[in-house]
Amino acid sequence: MSYKNNFYSGIAWSGGLKIFSKVLTAVKLAILARLLGPQDFGLFSLVLVSVSLIEVFTESGINTILVQSERKLEEYLNTAWILSLIRGVIISLVMVGFAFGMSGYYQEPRLQSLILFASIIPLIRGCINPAIITFYKNLKFKEDTYYRLSLVLTDLVTAVIFGFLLRNTYALIIPMV
Repeated sequence: MSYKNNFYSGIAWSGGLKIFSKVLTAVKLAILARLLGPQDFGLFSLVLVSVSLIEVFTESGINTILVQSERKLEEYLNTAWILSLIRGVIISLVMVGFAFGMSGYYQEPRLQSLILFASIIPLIRGCINPAIITFYKNLKFKEDTYYRLSLVLTDLVTAVIFGFLLRNTYALIIPMV
């Protein structure tokens, strides 16, 4: 397959994934909006801020380097995984500190337990095999789309199930785990 065909194929698969992911996320939020209250979404947004803020400031760009490297990816996978794991541990530890600070600042005791629970998210993300980047490096957009779509579908199903079972903020956090 030529690079031109790969380009168009990549756009189609990636674009389709974006659109389908947004639709599934809207469905998930519509269902959860009926099951949870506004305070649950507000607490979840504070938890999400704590995770996202730290992740943005600790982004290493290792995946971009792996995709752009001329050398074989296998030479760097172990190092990339170790760096990812260390980053996950650091983010988790910082989130533990955020849990106490944000809970006091917002005077919301539930926020502490929610952020402490969510602190396992970056730890788990740090364990993700960096070899999934080979889908991009080898221009296998179809396989990457199926992989990412499985994550979105798992998120949807998990959120809805826990939304019905728990009917609290944890129904929004558990799918991220």
